[in-house]
Amino acid sequence: HIVGHSLGGQMAGIIGREVYRRNGKTKKLPRLSALDPAFPLFYGTFSYHLSKHDAEFVDVIHTDAWIYGAPVSTGTADFWPNGGTTLQPGCPKRNYKLLSDNDLSSHRRSWWFWAESVKKEFPHQFYAVKAKNWADFKNGKYVDNEEQRVVMGHDCPTNITGDYYLQTNGIQPYARDIAGITYVHPAKLVGNSTTENEGVEPSKT
Repeated sequence: HIVGHSLGGQMAGIIGREVYRRNGKTKKLPRLSALDPAFPLFYGTFSYHLSKHDAEFVDVIHTDAWIYGAPVSTGTADFWPNGGTTLQPGCPKRNYKLLSDNDLSSHRRSWWFWAESVKKEFPHQFYAVKAKNWADFKNGKYVDNEEQRVVMGHDCPTNITGDYYLQTNGIQPYARDIAGITYVHPAKLVGNSTTENEGVEPSKT
């Protein structure tokens, strides 16, 4: 199981493809987890980026789509906490100082989520539900039952496919457990003092 953030997420895909090639294209790595895999220079007509074919199961957590993170569904299962875009709850408004802590807050939030799912320091989990897009999630247009609920992060089941949505808090614990699959106004999220980004819906192609 290889886990990588940003450029490391894209490197995980490269490693997966190389392992597959060296095994005579008969055996893949069992799992790759990409945390907001890098967007710049990796997505375009002639670009080669992380894909669901790079391992038996590829799960992706998007938190800064269209800025530093991939704007498209690129795994077997893609998770879009808080819509997957900037600003993530609790992150400061960007001051446009490139690569500053302020600028990278949403991009880094993906690995904070992952770390919390690994440490299990808090009792709540990152429950998510499958939906067509963020707008449908916000409007409750999804099937909500125990079979449709999955966990984002380390304990993500490896038999799922598609796009999954949830909301998180703006401070630890980030996970909201079952409450995270019911949309609430961002101002009601614990630790969030920023306003929600109602920007471009990430592409699912």
